[in-house]
Amino acid sequence: MKKIEDNTTLVFTVDVMVNKHQIKQAVKKLYNIDVAKVNTLIRSNGEKAQQREKSVCSDGS
Repeated sequence: MKKIEDNTTLVFTVDVMVNKHQIKQAVKKLYNIDVAKVNTLIRSNGEKAQQREKSVCSDGS
């Protein structure tokens, strides 16, 4: 996972068979945050990279 603080964006590598809804639900469950948006990219090596912007953290940060 790579955190890009300027845009409050988290970047993960996920299974190519996972859809945006599943990614959003998994992040919400694991990190207890509201996900504003999920973007995905299938790379030439077959890996699926996805980004999501978090809107609100439950811990107040």
